[in-house]
Amino acid sequence: MMLPDGWWAVDAWTRCPGPLGHERRRREFRTLREATDWAEALRLAGGRVTWYERERRISVLFD
Repeated sequence: MMLPDGWWAVDAWTRCPGPLGHERRRREFRTLREATDWAEALRLAGGRVTWYERERRISVLFD
């Protein structure tokens, strides 16, 4: 899925039962600052953060 120019997405992956093992919840932000603030809040809640700059996406994994 392509994001509009300048937008960033934050994907939060949480463990769940089933064949895939994780469920994704995505939030999209107009600015990098908004996205990094949200990703930082998720990191402080115990998530592991991975950046994908070329895709303008931040992934946060909760085990």
